[in-house]
Amino acid sequence: RCGSSFIIFTVIIGMFVYFLVPTDPLWARVVNRILLIPVVLGISFEVLQFTNRLRDIPVLRILGYPGLWLQLLTTKEPTDDQVEVAIASFEELLRLENKQ
Repeated sequence: RCGSSFIIFTVIIGMFVYFLVPTDPLWARVVNRILLIPVVLGISFEVLQFTNRLRDIPVLRILGYPGLWLQLLTTKEPTDDQVEVAIASFEELLRLENKQ
């Protein structure tokens, strides 16, 4: 459900899958890696869904931590100005909806 977790799973699973791909010759490695992109993405998505469904199990909850840590690096709390704009926008939306 989280893009950050999906990226982490894709990188980790990609390393394992691509490790199994032959490296010689170069053209074969490139073709194999391109062809395996949907496989890596599919496995990553299924792992993400699996860990989300069973997040009450402590071991599987731990698998989600790297994605949460990445979120800490890529997001931050909104400033007061941003919160004020969001509130004003929401109030205007409510006003327009009540008008109809």
